[in-house]
Amino acid sequence: MRNEKTKICFILPPGFRSGGPDAETGRILKAVMRMRFPEHAHDMCDLRENTASRDSVPNDCAAGVFLIYPDGMWPHDMFQTAKTIRLCGGTLYEIRRNGVMRKILKLPPPEKVLSLGDTSRRYWIANGIPRPYGGVGNSFS
Repeated sequence: MRNEKTKICFILPPGFRSGGPDAETGRILKAVMRMRFPEHAHDMCDLRENTASRDSVPNDCAAGVFLIYPDGMWPHDMFQTAKTIRLCGGTLYEIRRNGVMRKILKLPPPEKVLSLGDTSRRYWIANGIPRPYGGVGNSFS
């Protein structure tokens, strides 16, 4: 039996919450993904950037769909996950909150990848309260 890659992984950045307005956005983006990849509609997985690692990428991951920060910056671990998927032969896509999706032909340059510290600063306020998605406000396209 061949080991075929079947999963489409949806990778979310820190600050994107399961509840509230982000939950509805997440449902809409997943619907867009199901329309774009109908053959994978029942085989999708979610990876959160802060838990995603080389070991958490499923072996049968055919593609990664990344919701990067609105200003085009990549959280550090999300970039590492993208590299892992690419090295394993998977295809990479970027999806925006408005549902626009595009294939990522090459990984972002180093200046578009946040350090671990900068990723953390985008997500956490000094007193430990999480910031909104992106760390700089709520109105993103």
